[in-house]
Amino acid sequence: MNKLLALCLFCLVIAACKSVPTEDSIPEDTSVAELVQLAQTSYDGGNSAASEVYYRVIQKRYYDDLPVRLAAEFEIAHIKIKQKNWSEAKPLLEQVLSYYEGMQAYTLPSAYYKLTQIDLKKIPQ
Repeated sequence: MNKLLALCLFCLVIAACKSVPTEDSIPEDTSVAELVQLAQTSYDGGNSAASEVYYRVIQKRYYDDLPVRLAAEFEIAHIKIKQKNWSEAKPLLEQVLSYYEGMQAYTLPSAYYKLTQIDLKKIPQ
């Protein structure tokens, strides 16, 4: 009986790790740092779908904070690159690069510009 109970608990834990939250299920007062941590933990646990949901929540809730939104958009694109989903990754990466063409470019972290260029080079021609 103990082995069966342990197996059931293990299955529940695995299922919970693979669950994907809805945007509405994420509390409104969740900070950017908490959302990023949830996204990274989900991705590290093999749940890229959940990770993407957390980054999309950042995009929506912090839309007016361009550096924060840019970071979330890059992370979504980077997930697509890791999945070799080139058709979805390319326009996302091009969107990130476009932010560096505007007047607010000087306020943006230069690292994302460089990382975006690196990811774009991974896309087959």
